[in-house]
Amino acid sequence: MRKTVLLSITGFSKTNGIPDDVIRMFTTGFLSGDGDTWKLRYSETSPDDVKDKNHITLTLSKGTITMTNSQAKGADMVFVRGSRYQGVYRTPYGNLDMAVFPSVVNYRIGQNSGEINLSYQLDFDGQYASDHELHIMYADKSGTRH
Repeated sequence: MRKTVLLSITGFSKTNGIPDDVIRMFTTGFLSGDGDTWKLRYSETSPDDVKDKNHITLTLSKGTITMTNSQAKGADMVFVRGSRYQGVYRTPYGNLDMAVFPSVVNYRIGQNSGEINLSYQLDFDGQYASDHELHIMYADKSGTRH
């Protein structure tokens, strides 16, 4: 199955338990899969340059969420509740060691709607940076199917 979906994405970081840097986005994406493994794909533009598109793929399988990023900058991340994932955050100025430690990794995939909820700690170069939450909700785009 592959269908076009409307996405509502809210993400924010927390400093001292207080949310800041709230980002809200509405976009169109594609949901595909069946049974145990699903993929949700969407694109986002940079607030600094609308020509700068980033293609995100979330793979949801057996309690694990993998986020891949199409750009040379940014990071790919793996979210498994209670497991630390170490990777690299790519910047135009060089790479930084990065790690995520998720406390919440939940998703519900439904025929006409669904949601993804992540809560995780982010570390750079072995040092605590911040706490983050990401909430994604989707709804079938008027029954459009591909």
